[in-house]
Amino acid sequence: MLSLRSRRAKVLLLSSSFALIAYLIRRYRRYVILKKRRAAAAAQPQETTSTQRALNKQFFHQIRELLKILIPSVRSDSFLILITHLTTLITRTFLVIYIAHLDGAIVKSLVQRSPGDFVRNIGYFIAVAVPASFINSFIRFAESKLALSLRTRLSRHAYEAYFRV
Repeated sequence: MLSLRSRRAKVLLLSSSFALIAYLIRRYRRYVILKKRRAAAAAQPQETTSTQRALNKQFFHQIRELLKILIPSVRSDSFLILITHLTTLITRTFLVIYIAHLDGAIVKSLVQRSPGDFVRNIGYFIAVAVPASFINSFIRFAESKLALSLRTRLSRHAYEAYFRV
């Protein structure tokens, strides 16, 4: 065994031993606290689920009331803008998939060294790029129109409910 003659080595050994003991005590305390929390959580499962259900019912009730304010009927402008926005989002999804397919076809034609297929795929890509950019712009436009419509309805409702003269 090594003899510890140097004072520096003794201090280092003592301090590292102390640090290790403090670390182990801290880990053990965390383990005990975590074990107590798990036991307490296992003892009360009915209360948490019933409160969660109550919160969910209240949340969905508030959402339903808010939707009645924002979209009063199927014939309202807000509903029409919302449907238009959803339709353009779905269309863009399919366009993105098609564009990814075209990208793969362009790379394939490059790898196979087929200039005819490459030019044809680039032509398809350019032909699809124009409607894709139009749809992206229309999505931004529909988002701003929908936001304006919903804010207007919400502001009117707040004004009528709280600021009656």
